[in-house]
Amino acid sequence: MLTANELEHVLRVLHANSSKGLSLQQLADTTEISVTHLQEFIKRHREYFVIMPDSDCYQINRFGQLKGDIAAMVQHYQQRSLKGKTKPSNWLWLALIFTTSMTLFTALHNQ
Repeated sequence: MLTANELEHVLRVLHANSSKGLSLQQLADTTEISVTHLQEFIKRHREYFVIMPDSDCYQINRFGQLKGDIAAMVQHYQQRSLKGKTKPSNWLWLALIFTTSMTLFTALHNQ
């Protein structure tokens, strides 16, 4: 998982090299993020990147929902990250309410 700042850095590097794109190795060397880390991130977030035909070079996705807008991509990523962080807490509250209800039900039923 990249931070929002790392994503912005990756996108800016790709934007600066938009005519030819960059391979994962070139992108890793430029951003100082490991190739495997970048590869995993790109697989999970294909809406931000496209691979150029007949090569292994990546560019910013200018045709998707976000139209290659770096600021919009970073904001979208931050919002998705926040949504992912709030979901487990919702499940935690649900489990807590269920456990409390069952404990009260059992205590009242056994009296």
